[in-house]
Amino acid sequence: MPLKIAETAVSFQSAELVAPWNSEIEECDCMNKQNDAAEKGPPGMVDITSLDTYSLMGLFLGLLAEKAWQTMGLRTKPGTDKIETDLDQSRVAIDAVAFLTEKLQPHLPEEQKRHLEGLVADLKLNYVRLTKT
Repeated sequence: MPLKIAETAVSFQSAELVAPWNSEIEECDCMNKQNDAAEKGPPGMVDITSLDTYSLMGLFLGLLAEKAWQTMGLRTKPGTDKIETDLDQSRVAIDAVAFLTEKLQPHLPEEQKRHLEGLVADLKLNYVRLTKT
């Protein structure tokens, strides 16, 4: 069975992390594990140690993509209305997203491969646009 990356919000304590390609909520084994872990622990907590390697990579990919958008100054920092720009951090986050996408692709259905390829392309194009000015 192919792995599907969660395309929905995941809560860790009080912070909410959202994958930037969050166009629709999709049921998958990864989210089922997260929901099961959340039901066993305190509200708002997810036991990420119960996730398999591919699910963790998908989670990290979403976190790094969000950080790339934030450090390019295209999204506000969570919990504040501040926009901060650090293009060096953006470049590292984008490279990490591209690497994780490459490693996950053999384990993903075609639709999610296209989503992630589009995400990487959008991040790179926005980074180039910002560095050319």
